Amino acid sequence: EKDGLSFSAAYEVELWKRAEKAKFLAELKTRAVEERERFLEEMRRVETAKNEEIRAKQEALQILQMQLKKMAQQLQQKALDLQSREIDLRSERERCLQLAARTSDEMTGATRRLREEKEHAVQLEKQKSQVLHLQNEELQAEVARLRTRLDFLEEENCELRQQLTSGPTAQLQSDLKLKLYQVKQRSHLEAPVSASICVRLPRSRDVYGDARRVF
Repeated sequence: EKDGLSFSAAYEVELWKRAEKAKFLAELKTRAVEERERFLEEMRRVETAKNEEIRAKQEALQILQMQLKKMAQQLQQKALDLQSREIDLRSERERCLQLAARTSDEMTGATRRLREEKEHAVQLEKQKSQVLHLQNEELQAEVARLRTRLDFLEEENCELRQQLTSGPTAQLQSDLKLKLYQVKQRSHLEAPVSASICVRLPRSRDVYGDARRVF
């Protein structure tokens, strides 16, 4: 009877052990499944996060590439604009240099022409002054000659008056006519008196009238 109780107790203990083991294994399996699920979930979360990060980085990279492409296009356009401006500046510089050279040549030519014209004007003034000086000397000589001739005629006139007042009438009239003729011939042979010399010589008619009044 004791052996039967011991066997029964041992059997129950064995059943209990098996039940506990099965329970433990079931719990262990459940835990393993849960752990596996949690691990897989964590892996999916990490992978999703990594994928999101990669996608965000790819989008950022695409945006950066677009920005870089746009900047490259802008830089290329600026380079073209700068090149065009450099060409325009070179053309403008060449035009300014040509204009400066042409202006300098024109100024040099104008200065030379002005100097030549001034020298020519000075030379003309000198020549004109010399001509005027010579003409003045000639006029002065002519005036002196005319004054001498006037004095001579006045002396002849005085002599004629004296002869008219002192000689016979017929002889004096004859001499008077001769003298008047000689005076008239000499007057035609002499150069005309200048308009600036206002000298009034006695006309032959006045002398003849004076002679008639004497007689």
